[in-house]
Amino acid sequence: MLCDICSSFASVAALAAATIVVFSVVSYFFPSAQDISESTVLITGGGMGIGREMAFKFADQGCTIVLWDINKANADKVVEELANRGNSKKAHAFYCDVSSRDSVMEVAAAT
Repeated sequence: MLCDICSSFASVAALAAATIVVFSVVSYFFPSAQDISESTVLITGGGMGIGREMAFKFADQGCTIVLWDINKANADKVVEELANRGNSKKAHAFYCDVSSRDSVMEVAAAT
């Protein structure tokens, strides 16, 4: 009988600990909503794919968008799309090869 109670208590304690861990992980990756409308967001690879979608999402929040991409034409197109949607205060595109330290340092100094 005592072993059954201990076993039940251990199960409840393990469940509680697992719940705390899950809550901590969720809180880390999904913090409470905060106003980021005055923020500047730098997105590497912002000319297409996930970077492009991130630009739209952050622009929807009112952020200033800075896109670095190895294909400046794609980044310029995203800036144009953001301007056409009217949901971005400012958006800027720069050529940057993030695999090159010199390119990153040069664009960072100019940005």
